[in-house]
Amino acid sequence: MKKKIFLDYAATTPIRDEVADVIVDAYRNKSPLELSLSEMRKAKANIATLIGCEHSNLYLTACGSESNNVLINTIVKLLPEDKKHIMTSEIEHPSVLNVFKQLERSGFEVSYLKVDSNGTIRLDEFYRRVNERTGFVSTLFYNNEIGTRQPIEKMGRYLEERHIFFHVDGVQAVYNEVFNVSDLPVDAMSFSAHKLYGPKGIGGLYVKSSEGGLRGTLKLGFPYSDYSSELIFSENIPYLFGFGKACELAYKDREAHIEYLDTLKTHLIRALLSLEGGIQINAMNPDNHPGIVNFRFPKMDADSAVINLDMMGFAVSTGSACSSGAVSASHVLLALGLKEKEAKRCIRVSLGHFTTEEDIDQFASALKALV
Repeated sequence: MKKKIFLDYAATTPIRDEVADVIVDAYRNKSPLELSLSEMRKAKANIATLIGCEHSNLYLTACGSESNNVLINTIVKLLPEDKKHIMTSEIEHPSVLNVFKQLERSGFEVSYLKVDSNGTIRLDEFYRRVNERTGFVSTLFYNNEIGTRQPIEKMGRYLEERHIFFHVDGVQAVYNEVFNVSDLPVDAMSFSAHKLYGPKGIGGLYVKSSEGGLRGTLKLGFPYSDYSSELIFSENIPYLFGFGKACELAYKDREAHIEYLDTLKTHLIRALLSLEGGIQINAMNPDNHPGIVNFRFPKMDADSAVINLDMMGFAVSTGSACSSGAVSASHVLLALGLKEKEAKRCIRVSLGHFTTEEDIDQFASALKALV
């Protein structure tokens, strides 16, 4: 049987052998008493090193979506009555967008920022909408469906000057861009192990230190934050070790990894544009995610294309893994200005550590039958 070619790394990544070995070893060969605090500290230090912060600024969660949910819901409860205006964009991940919609129903004033045809937040509108009542802003670092990088530095500096809490969903950014989060003008950032070849079921949240303001009163109470001895017996420490190992490996090779993805992405785009039939690439910003390409078929709907490609041995998707069961057109693609029928003809291909140029060539050949 032909091995399936996996081209959906933005949904999840296959766990590395070295990471799996660490997890299995912790489960199989060690008693709870042997899962030492020093090993926990080492794992958390590896996570902190990858994203560029102190380990004391990290909280561990079950996934990136939980990081988003808990951070947002915690912060908005701390906002004073005159700071109940909160902001996000129209193209956020469902784990952020749905929380904002719920908060809007509960009485918060919510602004949903529009984006241009490439998916970038319109800064003129952003500057105009921030006002004296604004207390919290959340946006993606890289969009998970189209790969657009948001101008978080410009947004963050503007918000920092006004003492407005700024959260960034960095799930697609960690390992796919070199940065130190402590140097960025952000107050919090979410991320996840399974997007960097680690285990599913554990995520992270960075929160900047502060003596005052919202950060100074933030008490999240996540596991592993204090290394109390009781945690060794009740929490999934092997996954913490796996997360730490994944981050250790990612830190060592991330520059080569990013360069490799850039090469693969260029090869993929050339292959797509060379096909007869009129495939169109969505969101072609030069600073987009190095491994995400979203494109539109001239006639075939995306669901049919995904099914056909699956039968031909290729795993791709129509968008976010957390909303892939939806039958409506992607809210992200509609926000770009696509008509509903156009948005329903788009699929996402995302590349990763184990993708080869031969995989891309085979994928392009398979597409010829569908275009």
